[in-house]
Parts: sequence; structure tokens; C-alpha cells
Amino acid sequence: MPKKRRKAEINTYKYRSGCETKTRYDSEAKALEAADFRMLENMSVTLTVYQCDVCQGWHLTRGGTIA
Repeated sequence: MPKKRRKAEINTYKYRSGCETKTRYDSEAKALEAADFRMLENMSVTLTVYQCDVCQGWHLTRGGTIA
């Protein structure tokens, strides 16, 4: 019978695999610059940035502010 994973292990895996598919920026300034550039390319999208709890890098997200 296969060993069951604890729920925390499964959630950690999902977060890591999701983070790996995103573009990681080394600083908030670089992420903001990328967000500004993308919003100039497509005026109908609003992007914000957030610091990732998993990789400690910065990612872009659509929509409003992140608390």
C-alpha cells in the first residue's frame, strides 16, 4: 500500500510547482518595470507585483493590489 502524504506536503508541492512556471524577478523594481512594459503593450490589462513566499522573488499578477 502506498504511503499517504500529509496535507501540508501536498500543498507545499503545489505551491512550488506553480511558482516554477512563473517568471521570477530579482527585485521589486525589475518586476514593476516589467509590469509597466506589459501594460503599455496591452492597455486593457492591469498588473501588480508581489513577493513570493516560496522563492522570495517577485512575480506579476493581474488585478488589484495584493495585501
